[in-house]
Amino acid sequence: MKSEENLLNSFPKQMKEFIESKRKWIAEKEKAPEIPPNKRIFCNSCNRKTNHICKHNSRRYFLYSVRSQDRNPYSVNFDTWGYLLWECAGCETFCIEHYGIDETLYHPETTFELLEELGSQEKFDEFLPNPNIYSEFFPKRTEDGIVFKRYVQLPASLSNIYYEIVKAFNNEIPMLCAIGIRALIEGICFEHEIHGRNLEKKIEGLESILPKNIVTNLHNLRFMGNEAAHELNTSSQEELKLAIGICEDLLNYLYELDYKTNALNNLRKKQVPTQNNIDLDFIHDIKIWHGG
Repeated sequence: MKSEENLLNSFPKQMKEFIESKRKWIAEKEKAPEIPPNKRIFCNSCNRKTNHICKHNSRRYFLYSVRSQDRNPYSVNFDTWGYLLWECAGCETFCIEHYGIDETLYHPETTFELLEELGSQEKFDEFLPNPNIYSEFFPKRTEDGIVFKRYVQLPASLSNIYYEIVKAFNNEIPMLCAIGIRALIEGICFEHEIHGRNLEKKIEGLESILPKNIVTNLHNLRFMGNEAAHELNTSSQEELKLAIGICEDLLNYLYELDYKTNALNNLRKKQVPTQNNIDLDFIHDIKIWHGG
């Protein structure tokens, strides 16, 4: 306790006031924990922003100082870390929000040194945001992500690769996403028994089932995968999203289109009446009614 008092005595007045105000704030919040009001959050199941109800709020508070070895403490930090359990008012699915609020008060000497080093108040404010607020959702919200498409005729091996690609994209893992896209193209070639000494030759072999101009542009998917795997270069989210769209179109054309057109044809055959099941007496009555 004495060491804490000695430490406080070494702080400037402004820092002491900051610490005292935060101590009181913590005492009040811990006495009566509050549930935040409802708010609109993107719901992965409803695929749009919906009203969410907070079911639980778990928080912890940290008040601490950071010191250097050769001088007084140069900052006092107040952090709030918490978890909110949200329920969608529409589909009643849950998500968790992890949030944090970091406030830092710097020793006047440190503040002056940083301000001198950065050269302007604008740069100083940008370098030391106060407070710093952040939040992250679990599962990750897919507002800017890709929704999985369902392919009835897709082989399990390709289906697994496709789902991993979309998961990697939605979780912002671009390198694995690009490598997965390359693997999917290789898998399509394997399923259609198109062989070659490398993926470049295999893609060229796709001309037997795809238009030549489409095949030529498919090499871009190979380049993206090669850059990720061999050069450790990542593609942008925009490029990856477009590449995944191309893959989805390929899967639809190669595996689903024939199945769907046949299904429609069979359905129409069942519904179209034939000469054998038409009531000829009914037609005769209509002709008489109209003076035929």
